[in-house]
Amino acid sequence: MPAVMNSMSGTDKVQHFLAFFALTLPLCARHPRAALWLVPIAVALGGAIEIIQPFFGRAREFADFLADFAGACTRAAIGWGIGRKR
Repeated sequence: MPAVMNSMSGTDKVQHFLAFFALTLPLCARHPRAALWLVPIAVALGGAIEIIQPFFGRAREFADFLADFAGACTRAAIGWGIGRKR
């Protein structure tokens, strides 16, 4: 299945971005200061997922990690902004 996903021109990266985008929203919007510890934890989770993927027949990709990082940071920033306006 990874070959099919990789042939979909970036769809996999969008999915990684959206997954980590959604992961950080609820807590960062409710508690803006949580972004200080939530983003590093989310980024570490994304890195750990990429590191263990070869053990499950999947390819390790740095671009996936970057998409995870971008999603977590983007949503944390938006969530932080929402929380600050409250």
